[in-house]
Parts: sequence; structure tokens; C-alpha cells
Amino acid sequence: MDVFCEQIIPIKKSVKEAVLLFLIWILAGGLAVLAFLLLGISMLGIIAVALIVYGTYRLSQTFFIEFEYIVTNNLLDIDKIVAKSSRKRMVSIEISGISEIKKYKYSKNTTAQKTGERVLLACNPEDENAYEMTVKSDGEILKIIMAPNRKIQEGIKKSLPKYISNSAFRGE
Repeated sequence: MDVFCEQIIPIKKSVKEAVLLFLIWILAGGLAVLAFLLLGISMLGIIAVALIVYGTYRLSQTFFIEFEYIVTNNLLDIDKIVAKSSRKRMVSIEISGISEIKKYKYSKNTTAQKTGERVLLACNPEDENAYEMTVKSDGEILKIIMAPNRKIQEGIKKSLPKYISNSAFRGE
């Protein structure tokens, strides 16, 4: 039986990121006014202001991040999407290689890495529906923190070993 399902998770901006974004636009406004005052209403002045606004827009788009989970048969792919235009594959694993799935509890020290362990945070850190999956891949331990919906959970369960699938996604 073929399995295919996908889910997009938008990442919420923290207060710090929102303030930084606001300050970037304030700084760009100041630079645009300065360029306009120094260069006047000339072709060079208009081009400078346009470049400042365009550059600021492009920079601010990097703050808009989403993760996409894709389950295809025995594969789980996680892509990072920036500004709904740029996509990068973060990880592609075989679901049958998952050794543990447990409820993720957020704390400031949770993402601290142990030796030989890599952590991929692919959801909002404080999401109450987040799970932590442990996979051994290429000699290293990978912890994937994600917040799959019911459809993704069911797709993952179909390829999990029985000893894991019986207790997966129960919230323990």
C-alpha cells in the first residue's frame, strides 16, 4: 500500500525577531531618507532609495520560515521553506530506522547537544503537539523535533517497527 502525505508548519516569530524586523525597517527608512537628502531627486537618488527598500524587503523575507513534512512510503523528508520561495531539504530518513518517539517537552536546555548527537528543530519550540524522534543515521544520533498532524502520524506509523508503533504518538 502506497503512503503519501504532507504538512506545512509555519514558524512563529519570537518577540526578539519581531523587534529586530521592526528595527531593520526603521534603519532602512533612515537610510532611504539620508540617501534622498544626499542625492536629491535625481536618477541616482531614486535608484539608491529603491535598492535600499528592495534589499530590506529581501532581508525581512528571511524571517518567514516554514517546515514541510513529507511522508512517502518508508521515507520522511523535512524541508525548510524560506519566504515561500526557497526550499532546502533538511533531512531525509527511512522511517523504519526510527528507534524512539516520545512527547517533546520544551525547556531552554532541551536543545543542548550531547556528543555525537544532532538536533533538528522542525516546528515551533513551544508547540504542545511536538514529538521527539530519535534516528541513528550515518554513525550519528539525530533527534528530530516535529509537530505532525494526525495524517502524518498515521503515515509514519505504517512504516515503524511494531515495538515502536504501538506506543508512538500517544503523548507519554
